[in-house]
Amino acid sequence: MTTQIIGFSGRDETFMLFSVIIPAYNCGNTLKKTVESIIASGLNDYEIIIVNDGSTDDTSLVRNS
Repeated sequence: MTTQIIGFSGRDETFMLFSVIIPAYNCGNTLKKTVESIIASGLNDYEIIIVNDGSTDDTSLVRNS
């Protein structure tokens, strides 16, 4: 299992209010859009955690640009 934090909006993760946890298995074709949607939502003080549990597609290659 691989856990990767790909972005957060808070200045100091000590002060984050909540985490968005995305379980990811073979969702490389939709994962970037999911993350972009969360970022565009206008929420503040959060982190996004994606948990990749052994995907066999390109899920682990998805990066937020």
